[in-house]
Amino acid sequence: MLIPYALVGGLFYGVIADRLFKEREPWFTTFMLFGLAVSISVLASMCHASYFMAFGVFVGTGIFYTASRLMFGKGSAVEMFYGPHLIAIMIILLHPSLVRAQEKAKYLRDHSIIGIWRVVSQESGDPAYDKPTGELEMQFADGGVVTAKFRDSTNVAATVETMTGKYVLVPPDRLNVTFIGTTEDRYRYSFFVGGLQMEQLDYSITNTLRRLAKFSL
Repeated sequence: MLIPYALVGGLFYGVIADRLFKEREPWFTTFMLFGLAVSISVLASMCHASYFMAFGVFVGTGIFYTASRLMFGKGSAVEMFYGPHLIAIMIILLHPSLVRAQEKAKYLRDHSIIGIWRVVSQESGDPAYDKPTGELEMQFADGGVVTAKFRDSTNVAATVETMTGKYVLVPPDRLNVTFIGTTEDRYRYSFFVGGLQMEQLDYSITNTLRRLAKFSL
């Protein structure tokens, strides 16, 4: 449908421009650019594209058409219009799908436990609970492998220890982690902007983590 629409639209504007101006410049090219702007405006309104995006498409395709006219002369003026017109139509029509795909990808990325996380705080409802003083980072990888790196922050000479284990996601919001033998830590997790909360169900401890691009330990 895009190609026929581009051809019919280009022919429509071309016929009117030819009857009005007989390829007299700059009026012929100006009218064709006007037709291009009309097509972009109508489609942008139908597809709920932003004015900024529509203006950018018009500038890009308008320059393309004008450059073609300057490079190849006055011959085939209408045919030269088909390419920019088709490109503009494709960009406008595909724009909503691209935006939705980007939003979905961002949502999945922000709501996926896969990645590297750093514990920034630990809270407990038990007043006798002693908060750990070390640093802890965890990487949840595809395939159910979890890698933890930790260091005692009170000891400047302490080295970073690394431990590898397994994790299992239990829909909709449960996470089971096993590091040593068969001992399993059970968590309920939830996401917030830029972070992750993991509530340790067996000990009533809530860990707050933020996402990292790579390990800092």
